[in-house]
Amino acid sequence: MVFDWVELTGITTDGGGILKVWRNEKQIRKIVEEIGLSYGRIRTIIYLNNGNPIKIIETEENFGRKNDELNYEELSEVYREIIYVFDWENDNAEIKRTGKRNMSEGSCSMYELAESVMERAEKAIKE
Repeated sequence: MVFDWVELTGITTDGGGILKVWRNEKQIRKIVEEIGLSYGRIRTIIYLNNGNPIKIIETEENFGRKNDELNYEELSEVYREIIYVFDWENDNAEIKRTGKRNMSEGSCSMYELAESVMERAEKAIKE
């Protein structure tokens, strides 16, 4: 299922946004949230098992530059964070980061990030 992120959140971004949800029976198995911004794109992917995240991937991609202006034909990943969640309830996870955020800010915690995306997905599939 694909949903309009702007309609779900009421937040307008330069490049819009989408929320994709995959379900197996009644459980959400995967969520992808992509938000388009003036400088690039932020993507969050969450894999779930029995309603709990088991893997979270967050990336920032930036547009290239050409003649001191943004080149919208070129999009490069500048940051990737992969969180392997071993025990969601007890905050047991391993985090691997590559690159450096240029224009995005990290969430205060993986739980806040994942829970807000999961709440949007739950709301979207109920409506």
